[in-house]
Amino acid sequence: MLFAGGPSPRCARRSGRRRKRARKWLDWRDGRALPFSELQKRLGRKTVDAAMMRAVPVVFMAFDVLYAGGEALFDRPLRERAEALDRGLSARTERPRAAAGGRKQLSFSFGEADEESPRGAVIRSPVSLASSPDELRVLFQAARGRGNEGLMIKDPSSMYAPGSRGRSWLKLKEELATLDVVVTAVEQGHGKRAKVLSDYTFAVRDGDRLVTIGKAYSGLLDAEIAELSVFF
Repeated sequence: MLFAGGPSPRCARRSGRRRKRARKWLDWRDGRALPFSELQKRLGRKTVDAAMMRAVPVVFMAFDVLYAGGEALFDRPLRERAEALDRGLSARTERPRAAAGGRKQLSFSFGEADEESPRGAVIRSPVSLASSPDELRVLFQAARGRGNEGLMIKDPSSMYAPGSRGRSWLKLKEELATLDVVVTAVEQGHGKRAKVLSDYTFAVRDGDRLVTIGKAYSGLLDAEIAELSVFF
């Protein structure tokens, strides 16, 4: 039996004084994630005004809980952490909201909602149980319908192991077609890659012009990045 839900975050952040949750901010409207290009409109701004909040609403999506009730939960199985997360959200829920497929999804808000200060919601990442490839296929299509890239498949008995990967947590995505692209910009990375050109912007040809389609920050070996840094 496996849990199938949203993508897994890579770190835990503090939310409130007594509970740590693994989470992710998403731009969200009508029960589904918006394209990342929409969220980018809010990034890099010193202030985000009410009009932008309404145009590109975001939610705090909780995937896991690592500390609750004065106790660290890293070594507790996922099924117990999921129960603790549901209890924590239920205790602070103002009203349930229907998610895709008509099922109820927990949500609560920061502060009061009004026209000048739009409300931001905290919701539980959709989670389902699956025990066969056919069930996973149905859940995968539902995730794609919500605007997600795919599923994060987790063993309900798995512990939370920061910084490590194993067979207890697996990403399920569709294999994408190979594209011929043009690198239109390169930037220095961060951390150990701060002195090399490891961040790339890609574009595709549209007639006589180049149209930017995205950026990439990973996927190359250090030796390949060093070679490209010399090339660019």
